[in-house]
Amino acid sequence: MKLIPVLTEKSLNLAKDGWYTFKFTGTATKYKLREIVLKLFKVHALKVRKISIPLVMTKDIRGRKKTHSSIKKFLVKLKDDEKIDIFEESLKAKK
Repeated sequence: MKLIPVLTEKSLNLAKDGWYTFKFTGTATKYKLREIVLKLFKVHALKVRKISIPLVMTKDIRGRKKTHSSIKKFLVKLKDDEKIDIFEESLKAKK
């Protein structure tokens, strides 16, 4: 199981409001992810939202079929006084 931070423009704007976005490989519930965030980053998650993006079949320019794997994203809301350093460093580098 891997917890991968999503560092896009939209996710960094959400990080300013306290919502942090992660991609997750494997199967887990919201409660399990809350425990993983607590162990890895030493922060407390107030809310967890799960977004499942399904498997997508597309065709390339030559007409060959391609599959894009399904993705699970989690949005994690932290307490007001807690932050995750990975997102804060990216915000500073963006400026």
